[in-house]
Amino acid sequence: TLIVAGSWICEYIGEVYLQAEFHGSKKYCFELFNDYIIDASNIYNSSRYINHSCNPNCEVHEIFWDHLPHLVIIATKTINYPEEITINYGFTKSDPKNFDGSAACLCGEENCIDK
Repeated sequence: TLIVAGSWICEYIGEVYLQAEFHGSKKYCFELFNDYIIDASNIYNSSRYINHSCNPNCEVHEIFWDHLPHLVIIATKTINYPEEITINYGFTKSDPKNFDGSAACLCGEENCIDK
């Protein structure tokens, strides 16, 4: 199986909230630049399980339709079976939100933020 660079992988599904109105756990959340949060805690698809890598093979793109934000995962490299689909969560080593403070990055890439 082959996923070609530029392919649409899936949409990150979840409940959409304004950040000011959100009071839940941020375990499966995407914080967007326009004051929204997409929370995949209760409503979700397999995109919720896409792991972080410091050298990801996909990117997350924010788009709007029906006046709401949507996140889509797009392949940035050709992905061969059995390679895992990964994205960069956007944290830095000094970021206090780095993986909720619960774990160091374990991606193992040469450019890993926790090496």
